[in-house]
Amino acid sequence: MFNSWRTPVIVISVFVVLSVIAGILIAVFYHKNKEHNQLQNKHSQLQHEKRRIQHEFSLEHDQLLRTILPKALTYLRTYKVNVILDADTAHPHLIMSRGGKQVRYKNTQTKGVDGGKDRFDQYLGVVGKDGFSSGCFYFEVQVKGQTVWDLGVTRESVNRKDWISLRPEKGYWIVGQRHREYRARNSPDYSFSLNANLQRVGVFVDYEKGLVSFNDVESKSHIYSYTDQCFNEKLYPFVCLGFNRNTNSTPLIICDDY
Repeated sequence: MFNSWRTPVIVISVFVVLSVIAGILIAVFYHKNKEHNQLQNKHSQLQHEKRRIQHEFSLEHDQLLRTILPKALTYLRTYKVNVILDADTAHPHLIMSRGGKQVRYKNTQTKGVDGGKDRFDQYLGVVGKDGFSSGCFYFEVQVKGQTVWDLGVTRESVNRKDWISLRPEKGYWIVGQRHREYRARNSPDYSFSLNANLQRVGVFVDYEKGLVSFNDVESKSHIYSYTDQCFNEKLYPFVCLGFNRNTNSTPLIICDDY
């Protein structure tokens, strides 16, 4: 008799234990799921609140920019300097205008131009005739229609031969475009997007503060800034039409009409 009822008792006991364990697991799962749903709801609420704050900030920011940036541009332009490009530093495939205000690429080398020590021989670059070693200065460059360019400022003693790393540690503070992609040649490169193609870029330098700032003149908006730089020699305006060749003959133009 003992053997006859022992097996059912064991089976029932195991069933009860398993049922209890299952109940505990279901309860734990329900509790965890409830907590997860509550966290998701809180996360959704926080995301909604974040988007609301960002939207309000964006509206205020846009209003602020519409008020401040036109005045900022007017202020920057008070530091305007007369930039004339130095033909003696230009790559042999660059054609300069007579007044030194425009530069474009030509597939054939300019006659009578040698590879002097101060001349770029790989990058299609050219620097301004005058350098600056104190104070603030500002200039604007028209890039409209050109798809490959770099511009900014460079140190007096930089290497202009062979392939050059156009970065601050090598004496170049620039922004540029490569076929619809804009970037600042920092370490590492910083890529940025714009609502419309750049047509004119303003370059502002505060020598003592170590600042090189770039602005979209048409939209009166900030593009990029190099800050806390250390300048210890003359800085020269610099424009470039890419590396080795450029299939676009549109010139870069130093602007004076402001």
